[in-house]
Amino acid sequence: MKEKNKIIIRVVLFTVICCLCLLNVQSVLASKIAQDYVRLHDIYDEPENSLDAVFLGSSTTYAYWNPMTAWAEKGIAVYMMANASQPVEIAHYLIDDIRKKQPDALYIINITRMLEIEQYYNAKVHRFRNNYPLTANKYKALNYMLELTDVPLDERVEYYFPIVRFHSRWKEMKKFDVTFTYDNYKSASKYSSYLKKSKVREPVVYDFDNYPELTDIMKTALQNIMDYCKEEEVKVLFVMMPQPLQRELSNNRQNTVAGILEENGFDVLDLRKRVSEIGIDYSKHYYDERHTNIHGSVLVTDYIADYLIENYGFEDKRGKEEYSSWDETAEKYFKLISKHLWDEDYEVLKTLEKPESK
Repeated sequence: MKEKNKIIIRVVLFTVICCLCLLNVQSVLASKIAQDYVRLHDIYDEPENSLDAVFLGSSTTYAYWNPMTAWAEKGIAVYMMANASQPVEIAHYLIDDIRKKQPDALYIINITRMLEIEQYYNAKVHRFRNNYPLTANKYKALNYMLELTDVPLDERVEYYFPIVRFHSRWKEMKKFDVTFTYDNYKSASKYSSYLKKSKVREPVVYDFDNYPELTDIMKTALQNIMDYCKEEEVKVLFVMMPQPLQRELSNNRQNTVAGILEENGFDVLDLRKRVSEIGIDYSKHYYDERHTNIHGSVLVTDYIADYLIENYGFEDKRGKEEYSSWDETAEKYFKLISKHLWDEDYEVLKTLEKPESK
């Protein structure tokens, strides 16, 4: 009997070791976006209950909101839990995860891309699966995405075991795939497109009187998010970003979503209606048809930050010992990107020392 137990223990240990090795190999081989991976992991290192807010969403979050600008100007700590093509409909799973450490934070959900979920393209699912930390909610969210759009069971294998898809990727691996190290700057963006001058965009006219029907998938996803936030009494704000890209149906569906949210008692900040107040110039403040550059981002961040302070009572925490990492990070960040800002008269520049080279 003892010998039998020893064999069982050895088999179990061998299986566990093999599984751990597989997980590590998958993490290395799986296709990742360095800034997304680090942004989504580092938020878990922030001290417990230290964040004023957590901003969820896709690239239309990290292109529009700049945490370091909000900190340097207003002293509010708003971290982005965002990644490229992040599906809005899994927001409640992400909130459920991070609320374990940030229970009192306001959760800001960017729903600009909520209207693109009739079906998932392969890369969108992998961008979440491969960049998000290994948690139980990660797999709940993954299952939810696949079930919501009826992905056949035989096509789900590569999402649970990405080595199936990426086993040959070793030929194109980069340094980050092994080191997992990348400068994060409290989730603030610094990628090259974001720092570019704008291409000229035409002014946009939105139709706020059109309320098309949502698909069944959209209705289900929106209802699940609302139910979770109500049941868990989550402080939540829904945000919509202004984009030069005109997709009539998508833009009009945002009217419908905003109406449903407001009818259910949720706060909605529709920035499509506040372009002139923000100071957005479509010919200067975007690097493509979806995303603001650093110049537009500073303006949007400044506007949202004032809104948060006025409506949620966030206080200025600059100079406080427990937030010294934010002060230090902001100083490093603006040394890195300030050369891209001096062409404009931004409020944030009044808190910074102009580089001698200028």
